[in-house]
Amino acid sequence: MMRKRLVVLSAMLLMAITAAGAFVVGRRWPISRLDVLMARLRPERTAAALLPWQVTDTVPITRYENATARIGNELFVIGGFHNAAIQATTQVDVLDLVTHRWRRAADLPVPMTHANAVVVGDSVIWLVGGFSGDHPGPAEATTLRYRVAADR
Repeated sequence: MMRKRLVVLSAMLLMAITAAGAFVVGRRWPISRLDVLMARLRPERTAAALLPWQVTDTVPITRYENATARIGNELFVIGGFHNAAIQATTQVDVLDLVTHRWRRAADLPVPMTHANAVVVGDSVIWLVGGFSGDHPGPAEATTLRYRVAADR
């Protein structure tokens, strides 16, 4: 019984130390300081490279259940819900992956969510299925085509 308590207390102490360490690293030490430390310990890895996800850009409007497609150096963010009222949008935004600048593309003909985006070649995006309109919108039986060069 005493041994079991000791194991549990040891595990709790280890978790507290780990949590405190994560707080200190995340809140008190900037990544640049960690890069210096990591360069000494493992010159081939920087602290920034150890982070699994990094924020690089912020989309022009909040979205979820949208479609995405990549053509060349551009990432297309297509339709989706854009607010807590579960309203769909026709908006299509394009992120240049080199310059990290956003631009608007031609809007969808109807607000759509849950569509599957397929890239054909390097110039056409097809949207298949999904739902049209605000939640709970009807299932979509149409297929849409977007030509990148013509922006339509």
